[in-house]
Formats: sequence, structure tokens, C-alpha cells
Amino acid sequence: MKDIFKLVKANITTRQAAEHYGLNVQRNGMTLCPFHDDHAPSLKVDTRFYCFGCQVKGDVIDFVSKLFGLSLIQAAQKLAADFGLDPNTPQSAAVVPARPPVVQQRRLVLECTKALTDYERLLNHWKAAYAPADMNAPWDGRFAQALHELPAIGHVLDLLYSADAKLREDTAKALVNTGALQRIQTNLKHYTEEEQFELEKEENRPAA
Repeated sequence: MKDIFKLVKANITTRQAAEHYGLNVQRNGMTLCPFHDDHAPSLKVDTRFYCFGCQVKGDVIDFVSKLFGLSLIQAAQKLAADFGLDPNTPQSAAVVPARPPVVQQRRLVLECTKALTDYERLLNHWKAAYAPADMNAPWDGRFAQALHELPAIGHVLDLLYSADAKLREDTAKALVNTGALQRIQTNLKHYTEEEQFELEKEENRPAA
């Protein structure tokens, strides 16, 4: 039993484990702490780890134990299995998700935030580029769509940027479950290609 603890600690740093399980570690070893609602990187990962925000600390086994909610022996077995250190590690150690839920949730929030930010930028472009010279004139569909959708998009982005962690995660899940994220991503791809086509057509048009 002790051998697996020694094996893991001798071969795997906390930084290696953090990167393996999906945390984005900066050059200086800092990353967002998955153990509290962290808005700026406060977790230092190297051989061991320490959070300057919530003061959690320990070695690589402590880190994985806390990250996945495992006992220390389960965490050591998972590390050995995931890093190919011990062929005799029980298969039960591999049934834990490859990425901890907190990392999956943060990635979903980031994906939603990026998609909505890009879509808001596109809508603001439409609002400016296709505004009628006279408000009594017929409206371009893109201008109308921008006026209609911008308030809701802005509200959701406020939640994704500023709400507490639980509400950000719930907002991201709702975007996925209702199909809104997929619709926005599809619209972005379609309209970005359409805008690019129109721009190229305009650039290639012969001068009068």
C-alpha cells in the first residue's frame, strides 16, 4: 500500500496532474483554484500545491483526492492508472471521470462566454452597419435581429461574467439544455461566413 504512494510521489508532480486533468497552468505555475470560486489564478502548482486564496495545500495525492472527492488510496491508484505507473492498479481506479466535474463545468462556462461574446460583437456590428438612414424606412433584417437579441445576450453575459460560481454554471447548463448555445454557435458560423463572402464580393467589385 505504501509503495504506490511512494511510486506516485516520486514520478508525478502536482503540476503534471493539474495539467493532465484539464487545468490551464500558466508558465509561473499559477492556475485558477478549483477548490473555491476563483476569478484570478491563486493556486500555485509545482511538486506540491498551495492556494493563496483558500489556503488549501498538499502533495499530488492530496490534490487529486480533493479534486475528485476520492480517498487518498483511491487518488493514488487513479494517478498510477492514468499515468501508466502501475500495471497492477485495480481497474476500479479508472472509472472516475478523466476530468473532474469542476473543470468540466468551468470549460462549459468558458465555451458559453466565448460564444455569447462573439455573438454580441456580431450583433453590435449589425446594429451599426445596417441601421436605416431613416427610422421610417424598411429595416434590414440583421438590424432588427440585433435590436431584438442584444438585451437578452447582454443579460446572460452579465451572469456568466459576474454571478457566483453556481449561477454561472447553471446559466451555462441552461444554454446547453435549451439548445441556445448550439443555435448561437451555428448562427455565428453561418453569419461569419456570409459576412466574409459579402466583404470579399465588395472588395472584388470593379470600380465605377
